[in-house]
Amino acid sequence: LINVERFPDMKRLVAYGHSKGVKMGWYLNGCACGEAKERLPNYRGDVQRLAEFGFDAVKIDGCGAATNMTFYAQLMAATNKTYEIENCHWGVCGADRKFHNPDGASCPTEGWCPFNHFRTSGDINAGPMSWFANLQTTVRFLDASAPLSRPSCWAYPDMLEVGRVQGASFAWQRAHFGAWCVVSAPLVLGLDLT
Repeated sequence: LINVERFPDMKRLVAYGHSKGVKMGWYLNGCACGEAKERLPNYRGDVQRLAEFGFDAVKIDGCGAATNMTFYAQLMAATNKTYEIENCHWGVCGADRKFHNPDGASCPTEGWCPFNHFRTSGDINAGPMSWFANLQTTVRFLDASAPLSRPSCWAYPDMLEVGRVQGASFAWQRAHFGAWCVVSAPLVLGLDLT
């Protein structure tokens, strides 16, 4: 669902970003639609638009019903374009759990990971211990001998809250940033920098 009043020409918007040297990504998966039932045409339409508009990356959230990461990966591969894929299913693994995963495809296995990043936690917030609690959710993917979090398949505990953590000292904010670096989480800030 695209707000065409705000974004009347997505292809042109993506081209503008590319002209400035910016990789462009799309937040995908029926969240605004309240999609309650998995439908194959929705997967196909999502990937068709991703390719048609020229996006480089995609964040696939878990709030809609289209959560089969295997099917998404197959459709994206068929476009002959490489995408950076972020799986935001909050570390919920296994078939037919919270995210209607018919193939259990929300978490990587030792030999399978069609996404570049996968979220291990629920949403972070500015509470003083939220980042620390989210960080703990990465542990099960960081086994020293056979980590599921690895190059091109990184586990991450949501975005950074650096500078926003309530009542936190400079050292605590720095610890938060450093911890994200240690687990190779994407260093994404979700705030207005103006």
